[in-house]
Amino acid sequence: MRVVGGRLAGQDFRVEDWWDRIAGRSWMDCDGNPACLAYAMGELEAPIDNEIVYGKIGSSGHLVHVTFLEAAMA
Repeated sequence: MRVVGGRLAGQDFRVEDWWDRIAGRSWMDCDGNPACLAYAMGELEAPIDNEIVYGKIGSSGHLVHVTFLEAAMA
């Protein structure tokens, strides 16, 4: 996938799963989690809901709202 909006725009993103499946709760309830904190500070234009996936850009984990993902063209 490629990120098409927000602070990670233009980067290749390997989706692992929905965040709430990985963490067992909403990103809004994950106090102190670095990926959740970065999402909250950097994606303010994203809808405030749980349509959030966790994945990697390189070796770094990130949360991205699904509206900011575009399938990579092969």
